[in-house]
Amino acid sequence: MRAERAVWWALLVACAAGLWAAHSVARGGGAGEGPAPGEEALGRWALGAARAAPESPVFERLELDTMAPASRLRMVPVVAEVLGVEKAKGMLEELRGAAVPRADFDAFWSIYGELAPPPADEGFARRNGWFARLALSRGLPDSHPLRREVLGAARRTFLGSSVAIFCGLLALGAGIALLPIGLSRLARGRIAFAYEPPPRSPGDLVWLETVTILLAGVIATAFLGPASMWALLLVPLWPLARGATRAEWRAGLGLSRGAGLVQEIGAGFLGYLAGMPVFLAGAVLSVLVSRVLGEPLSHPAIEEIGGGTWARVHLLLAACVWAPLVEEAVFRGALYRYLRPRMSRLLAAMLTGIVFAFVHPQGLAGIPALMAIGGWFALLREWRGTIVSSIAAHAVHNLALVSLSILVLA
Repeated sequence: MRAERAVWWALLVACAAGLWAAHSVARGGGAGEGPAPGEEALGRWALGAARAAPESPVFERLELDTMAPASRLRMVPVVAEVLGVEKAKGMLEELRGAAVPRADFDAFWSIYGELAPPPADEGFARRNGWFARLALSRGLPDSHPLRREVLGAARRTFLGSSVAIFCGLLALGAGIALLPIGLSRLARGRIAFAYEPPPRSPGDLVWLETVTILLAGVIATAFLGPASMWALLLVPLWPLARGATRAEWRAGLGLSRGAGLVQEIGAGFLGYLAGMPVFLAGAVLSVLVSRVLGEPLSHPAIEEIGGGTWARVHLLLAACVWAPLVEEAVFRGALYRYLRPRMSRLLAAMLTGIVFAFVHPQGLAGIPALMAIGGWFALLREWRGTIVSSIAAHAVHNLALVSLSILVLA
């Protein structure tokens, strides 16, 4: 049994490493031509903010001098809109001879340096996206369709970002109030952990198998296509196929009603709000790691936002249905069930968070934020004894992020 356990641990580590390698190659390879979604959102936000509050020091906050030359080149149209054509021309002079695409430099120079139509280049708009459309709209009235489209995108991004900040501050304020209350009630014994870990058993290996099969399945979706991910909804049934009784399966995955579905969903929402300070700490660490490594924080799914209505519908379903059901059943269900009889709740939650973070595609910089989320959801399972609360918290988290991303980036 010990040798079999070692084999499954080795397979789990190999699958996790394979996912990590695949994500690293995808990040290193980039998304092809065009600005990254975050880069375009930054430009749109800057223009929207400047038009909403003309006196605001927008570019002092952007730190243009720290940007890569290609990113600074794309910001030239925004500089022209906010600070004037002469400033844009001066910025182009500074970039002359820098490591930027020559065709794009020539196009921007023609528009802002010579005040003439750009050279014929069908790839200019494709390579520079919204920035190119903004440049090509120079001198057009705001009522012109092209001009109206680029200004509308800037306005939506600024308003969406403002809504996101406002909602985030409200949620953080609620968390700052709820977390101390919860810890105080826990210290006084007025909150008890409902989860009771069972004793160790040789049959526990099935829970480790379930996690490994999910990771292998995620790797397979890279070859079978995104639609195949929905077949992974069957992975949590693996313990039943291996001979677990329905009672053992439900208890192992945390598939119980707890105090009732409505109450557990409410507890998940309150628990999610109480975790906001923890999530913020993880996010701050991720930003610091991102700056040290020079690795941007992003998720490949963001690219689906620009893929049209059906792509966005698929993204919403994947983030708000598939991920909460499958990831909670496997990570906070099967993995936590395997770890908890062997260690303390805090260590089990931390290890669950590490595995959860490591297999996601946000890169090394995203690990602190994802670990905070995954570890906190494991503590929700410990508190409630069921994964209904963590499913609810996960769904709320992803719905908020995806909805705001669509509002800001679409």
